[in-house]
Amino acid sequence: MMSLHPGVSRAEVQATCGWTVKFTDALEETPAPRALELKTLRDLQARIKAAHAGTGKEKAA
Repeated sequence: MMSLHPGVSRAEVQATCGWTVKFTDALEETPAPRALELKTLRDLQARIKAAHAGTGKEKAA
């Protein structure tokens, strides 16, 4: 593991894995997503929702 999201501890990561997690000595904080990355993910989410509209596959928000 090279970075952790803000507010997440090593212990929390380890508790959710079924194997021993190896952490680097120089563990960093995961950087926040950039505006373009957020826009891309939101656009993808909207396309998926539109593709599943009426099929019963979308989940309630």
